[in-house]
Amino acid sequence: MFFASGKISVSIHTERQGYQQGEAVKVRAIIVNNSTRPGTPKYYLYEKQSFYAQKERKVHTHNILKEKGDQVPAGTRQTVTQVLTIPPQLPATIFNCPILKLEYRLKVVLDVKLAIDPEIKLPIVVLTATQTLGQEPPPYFSFVFESQVPSASELPPPYEMFASSSNLYRKL
Repeated sequence: MFFASGKISVSIHTERQGYQQGEAVKVRAIIVNNSTRPGTPKYYLYEKQSFYAQKERKVHTHNILKEKGDQVPAGTRQTVTQVLTIPPQLPATIFNCPILKLEYRLKVVLDVKLAIDPEIKLPIVVLTATQTLGQEPPPYFSFVFESQVPSASELPPPYEMFASSSNLYRKL
């Protein structure tokens, strides 16, 4: 800390790590403010997009939600609860793709004027509204294979036919 004396400790708790789209995240913060300055908790839900190509990685982050809690006076210990609602249109977390990752984090910062602000980051997994914990994600790629099988008359001619005709041209 720069212009404040004392120590501040912050402990953050959530009910679980995985949440569905549109679901509420209940964040409980235990703040022990043994300093001479008040602090205000700020809550951020942000996404982190990572792109991998040619052994390089590009990362983009941006805030999805930002909420401000009530001020914690100097010399007090408080338990503060904040509820953040995950937007229902938010894409699901992607971990199992070799070329991109889509992650979400909950960041809690205790804003103390003229001091270094302590911050805590927690990973949050966003599931689709139909998906539940412990279930496999729905097979989105299976729609490609649900088309009708073409009849024999709709198929291109076999490879041997092309090979024999090319041999004909070579002989001429």
